Amino acid sequence: SSSWRSTRAIAASTRCAILHRDGFACSYCRVVMPVKGAQLDHLIPRKDGGEATPTNLVTCCGLCNNARQHNQLSPLAEFDAFARALLLPIDRAKGRELAREHYPSRMKARAA
Repeated sequence: SSSWRSTRAIAASTRCAILHRDGFACSYCRVVMPVKGAQLDHLIPRKDGGEATPTNLVTCCGLCNNARQHNQLSPLAEFDAFARALLLPIDRAKGRELAREHYPSRMKARAA
C-alpha cells in the first residue's frame, strides 16, 4: 500500500511495536487488522513537519486513512488517536518479536 511505502524508513520492529500498542486496530474506527493489512498514519502530516516517530504514528485502516486525507473523520476520533499515541508507550521487545515473525527478510537486512 502507499502508506507502507511512505513509512518505509521506519524499522520493521518499530512498525510492529506501534501496531501492538494500538491493539492491531485502526485508531479511528477500531477495526482489528492483520499486521500486513494495517497502515500507519502520521497524526501531524509530514508536509506540516510531522515526523515518523511512535508518538506521531498510529495504526490505521485504508478507509479511515483515505477519509482522514479528505477531512471526513470526526474530531473526536482524531483526538482519541492523538491521546493514545502520546500516552501509551511502545513495547520495543514485542515489536522486535513481531517483526522477526512477519518481516524476517527486513530483520536480517538490518542485522547485517
